[in-house]
Amino acid sequence: MSNGTIDWALDLRVRITTLLDNTITGTVYAFCQTTNTITLIEDPPAEQSTTTDSNTKPLRPNYRIIKTSFVRDVTTLSRPKKTTIPPSAASIAQGTPHRDAFARAEPPIGPVAVAQLNAKAEAAVAAERKRRARIGVGVTKEAQAFFDLLSNTVPSIWHGKSIIAMEEVRIDPPYTPESCLADDPDSAALRYVKRVVEGTREKLAHTNSQIKGG
Repeated sequence: MSNGTIDWALDLRVRITTLLDNTITGTVYAFCQTTNTITLIEDPPAEQSTTTDSNTKPLRPNYRIIKTSFVRDVTTLSRPKKTTIPPSAASIAQGTPHRDAFARAEPPIGPVAVAQLNAKAEAAVAAERKRRARIGVGVTKEAQAFFDLLSNTVPSIWHGKSIIAMEEVRIDPPYTPESCLADDPDSAALRYVKRVVEGTREKLAHTNSQIKGG
């Protein structure tokens, strides 16, 4: 089936029955033969479609993407209001290549900013990696609470059950100033992290005492 053969279906209002006997009513927005999916703009709920308040903002359309293999039955409810032949249909009738099958889709189909989407995906992956680096595996709740408070002051990540602070200081359990190690025992970073660790433990002890005291 060529793209041109499904151009006539755009804007049809249909009711789709799925293999699970669920019904979805809406307007055909797009059809993808690569993924074998049909996209509908769902009809709004009855209570929303009857709203006449002029101050009410128009609802954003809700799109449903359905695999064609999941469709049991399709019933046409109404045809598009437009009666003009779209340029794509005319080009097919003339034997010219079909290049704008979705030219009359509403809302219009705009270009996809692939670079922007890739940047968002990369940022999301980086954020997830950063989030996971802040969650200790196999550590106690007290250790995680210590890490959370410590990382508010110095950059920290988990390395097994140890904590790496400022990329050069390792804090081993039980996370005391004495359990802080660095390649250079006289480094300023080590001295600083020890002070922060001591302060963090004092804050946690104070918080825990308040909780126990009620």
